[in-house]
Amino acid sequence: AVGYYLRVGQEDLARKAATRYRQLSHQPLDSIASTLTWAIYLEDVTGMERGCSAAFDPGIGEAWDGYRWLCGIALRVMGRFRAALALAGEGRSPFGNGRRADAAPDALLMAVLDLETGRPILAADYFLRTVRNLGDDAGNTADGSREVAWNLTLAATAAIAAGDTVMGHRLADSITKYGARSAYSRDPRLHHFVRGLLLAWGGHHSDAMEQYRAAINSWPLGYTRINYELAGSAMALDRPRDAIYPLQAALRGGLEGPQLYLNRTEIHERLAIAFDRLGQVDSAAVHYGRVARLWKNADPLLQGRYQAAHDWLARHGRPAP
Repeated sequence: AVGYYLRVGQEDLARKAATRYRQLSHQPLDSIASTLTWAIYLEDVTGMERGCSAAFDPGIGEAWDGYRWLCGIALRVMGRFRAALALAGEGRSPFGNGRRADAAPDALLMAVLDLETGRPILAADYFLRTVRNLGDDAGNTADGSREVAWNLTLAATAAIAAGDTVMGHRLADSITKYGARSAYSRDPRLHHFVRGLLLAWGGHHSDAMEQYRAAINSWPLGYTRINYELAGSAMALDRPRDAIYPLQAALRGGLEGPQLYLNRTEIHERLAIAFDRLGQVDSAAVHYGRVARLWKNADPLLQGRYQAAHDWLARHGRPAP
């Protein structure tokens, strides 16, 4: 219940549910994981920084890997990609000089960051290697086919972002085959997303939107990059109203999956642009305000986009965070 209320923005109900949980279970919540989770959902920069710092307490044991996972998501929300890469690859604290010498690299988080920071070909290579490491027999079972179809979809997402549409077409056909063998409702639809990306790459956004819609198995709990790309094609067709619901739904997904592969702040940015094009200034201001607050100390890579949000707020007489 706590997670659900946080996802839908009901902070007061989430706190009541957390209190009730402690009363019934007689077990304390994990304070660091709780701090990070709440701060990410509530987009509380101070809370995210506090949680990431606490994760490097010398007494932290096996729980550290879980804290690193959440801290990596938090750093991406704040646009601190370099710090997230150092955390994922070297176990370095984003605050101070702390380092977990025993930390193995988190290759998945590094691949996600490669896609976000303009190195998609590295991400594609990682996901293709993951498929190869599953072995030749992986596609002979429903569970194995699920893993193959999912990782091929991530590889295709990255390959097309790198401009390799030939690989994108080839992978779409493989995803069709393996997705059909999976017992998970998401997977038989995934090839539609890749075909949508290919259509959008060629400027065929109306057809792309149809493919994206066919790829959806859950608006908030599926592969939320589908939502984001569908909204992008809607904007390219000057249909900003069609972008609103998919993006709002993406913000209500869980941290473990839906919001791992898509950065929350980028969703706010696209929502702000959509509301602005609709002339809904108050709604646009809410989302531009979040972009400006979350990316205030972001990496140089994002400074142009931060400045655009800041300038929009100034033009419309709204205080920048």
